[in-house]
Amino acid sequence: MRSHLVHLLNSLLVIWTAVSWREVSIDALNCVLSGLLELRERVTMPSQVRTVLGRTLLSFAVSILTITVFVGCGGKSKSGSPAPAPAPAPTTTCATGQIWSPQHNACLQQCAQAGYGLDPATNQCVYVQGGVTGNNSSFTNIWGGRMIITDQELYREFLRDYARVCDPYIGWNWGSYSCEAWDSVGSFSLVSLGTSLPVYGAATIYAYNDYSPGYYVPISINGNFEPINDNTGFELRRTGYGGTPSYNNLLSVQADPGKLTDSTLYIYLLYDGYEFARIEAKK
Repeated sequence: MRSHLVHLLNSLLVIWTAVSWREVSIDALNCVLSGLLELRERVTMPSQVRTVLGRTLLSFAVSILTITVFVGCGGKSKSGSPAPAPAPAPTTTCATGQIWSPQHNACLQQCAQAGYGLDPATNQCVYVQGGVTGNNSSFTNIWGGRMIITDQELYREFLRDYARVCDPYIGWNWGSYSCEAWDSVGSFSLVSLGTSLPVYGAATIYAYNDYSPGYYVPISINGNFEPINDNTGFELRRTGYGGTPSYNNLLSVQADPGKLTDSTLYIYLLYDGYEFARIEAKK
């Protein structure tokens, strides 16, 4: 009789586990319970023990029914329909030369680097996760080269007031916070959507930090390249952002002489009317 009781209790444990994980059907449970009740009648045992086991099986059956009804209302079995797919994000179309930023929930000016947009809060190019560029905004003409800094003091002023890369504190700035840690190395890239002026494009200055080799901050301006000096060259210009010390100061990117069909462009960077760097940019 002991072995039969052990078998009966083990069966109850298996049923309870199965119901908890909802791995069996109601028909299967009815079949197993019927078999256990029949086993109870066949096994020789005192009437008191038989009564206790009968009540146990009855209580267990009621518990299974309760779990099946109430828990079943809160979820679906593995054979049920899959959960509906999340609704697609709304499609936002930006203008040519812009990139949609889900993080900003707005269209940003597209930087020269693919996948980067100009953050209006910092005036710096930032990577846009999941960004979508505007129509026909694939840059097909790209030039790049190393910056030759011709006026370090003016370049530091540009980095501080226009780009807000360094000297964030009033008074003494030290180490990588100081603009003097950014005024020795830089590179540059220029891109355009076509070769006939005026045409949309972008120019990006990559400011490097002396204390962190390989680390740089991209500073980009976007807009139309316009002809200058009777079409002998072209220029891209932009004033500083509102609320910054460079609000009325002009950043100018000039190639004169130069055409967007040239494989090499000799570019001059001017801030507030004065040159601070030049680049031999190759396509």
